Amino acid sequence: MAKKRHTKDRKVRQDKAQSMQSALGYAGKIAAGLLLLYGIVVGADSVTKSYDSKKTTEELFNRFPTTIPGAAEIRKYPVDHPASCLVHVKNMHYIPDAPELQVVALPPDVVKSHNKESMKTQKDIYTILDYLSKWSGEKHVFCEGWTPELVSYLSPEKIHTVNRSSLELFGEVKLYAEGKIIILPGDTKESDMLKEGVLGVYLMTLDSRVLNAPEYKVLDLLSESSYPMKILVYGHGHSFRDNLEAYNNKNPKGSMSLIEVIPKNVHDIFQNTGTF
Repeated sequence: MAKKRHTKDRKVRQDKAQSMQSALGYAGKIAAGLLLLYGIVVGADSVTKSYDSKKTTEELFNRFPTTIPGAAEIRKYPVDHPASCLVHVKNMHYIPDAPELQVVALPPDVVKSHNKESMKTQKDIYTILDYLSKWSGEKHVFCEGWTPELVSYLSPEKIHTVNRSSLELFGEVKLYAEGKIIILPGDTKESDMLKEGVLGVYLMTLDSRVLNAPEYKVLDLLSESSYPMKILVYGHGHSFRDNLEAYNNKNPKGSMSLIEVIPKNVHDIFQNTGTF
């Protein structure tokens, strides 16, 4: 009976996953699949709390570590009197095995090789975020693919039901499972779907300008939060340098400085491609 009940529960989660994934872009589909297929969804409200640091934005920027465990390079882009500081931790995405969830259909051996490197990157990201949360006291992390709707389903009380091997695919989710960070949405449905529409072009051209439209939507989303330091885990192909100058000119009272954190494995793989 227990085995039948487990099979039935898994089927219900799969049906929910398919329903939610149909309304999301590539990164959102992956997040929804993790939520629903591994049983994190319980219909609970996300956990939030106020930022409790006395450091100003400029102090955080100026004192930001020049070396971080798990990172190969730190790049800093200052602005005058910023309202906040965006810390972009460059990610290397996991690719689902299912062809219908891939932006561009890939041979199984390519997917396997990519995901091997992705898992190495997730270990770097885990180390980076763990260090930053201890250094700054900031536990909130904005994550690509996690829309407000998906984040509203997260529950620390039920995280123990997750298949542990799946946590290795996402450094930030593993930290969440350990109670070390709080996941906040790094995408809206609109930004996620905009990426879905242009990602194929980007993969063919490696021209980051095609990603500008969804990135502006992400900046709008981040501007709604009051945290002086906004830690964002987002793909290595995205460059917010392209957007922030125009964004800051348009929003001088809400301007953001920028720090890019390059994980060691991302640096090793892509240092000669110009994609980070």
